[in-house]
Amino acid sequence: ETGVEGGEDALPYAEGLNVFAWDRRIKAAAAAAGLYHVAGDEDGVAGHKVGPGGYRVRLSLGDATVEAPLEVRWDPRLETTDDQIVEQQAALGAVRAMIDELHRSLVALDAAKAQAADRKAILEKIDGDATVIEAAEALVEAVDEWRDSVANFKREGFQDVLNFPDRLSTDLQFLYRNIDGATAGMTQGMRDRQADLKARWDTAIAARDALIAGAVAEYDAAFAAAQAAGLVLPPFTEAQADAGEAAKEAREAAKKAREDAKGKEEDKDVADE
Repeated sequence: ETGVEGGEDALPYAEGLNVFAWDRRIKAAAAAAGLYHVAGDEDGVAGHKVGPGGYRVRLSLGDATVEAPLEVRWDPRLETTDDQIVEQQAALGAVRAMIDELHRSLVALDAAKAQAADRKAILEKIDGDATVIEAAEALVEAVDEWRDSVANFKREGFQDVLNFPDRLSTDLQFLYRNIDGATAGMTQGMRDRQADLKARWDTAIAARDALIAGAVAEYDAAFAAAQAAGLVLPPFTEAQADAGEAAKEAREAAKKAREDAKGKEEDKDVADE
């Protein structure tokens, strides 16, 4: 048998001799729901193989635990130096950390988006506070813009890249997988690519933090100012439902008017240039 790609795995528990083969991989990096992981599956991005060194094997059953030492050695046929191995492991740890935080950020912001969208839908039905509705709408748009800048959720398979180009998440996964397979040490191309993606990752995380300080904070402030109830009930009467729909149409008309005015102003600026 073989081990699962990273994570905590259980030895089969049955009468007789039970065998488990460790694949030398660490725990998988976080998954982002709905995202195709080129270096993993729906459970996450497969962790990288550990480097040579001493490890401990721990076997537990009920209250009983036994441990034994385990030494991992590099393939003696390879001439990879200790410095190369150390560099590779450090790079793998750094790239995995970027993938993990990026995917956890996607999960967190998707949760924020879902909460704001649900609140907006309910408030629109009852002619709720317009400021909260507009703040929720702005939050949803901001999250969509950020998530689409770092990951391509339209991609469903390896060949989809022809129609849905890779973005930061996929680029990091490709680099992670390639460094993990570099048995002869990292190449200069890998080093350059890591530096390039680190700069892009820094930009993406700065944009995430700006979103939290901006759209998320503004929604929270609008919600607090409106003293909104924890539970909001849908309309009980047709008149209440009609009032909510009319208010929604009025907000959409006002929004369109603002967008049209902004478009005309931009056209004027271009004409003046």
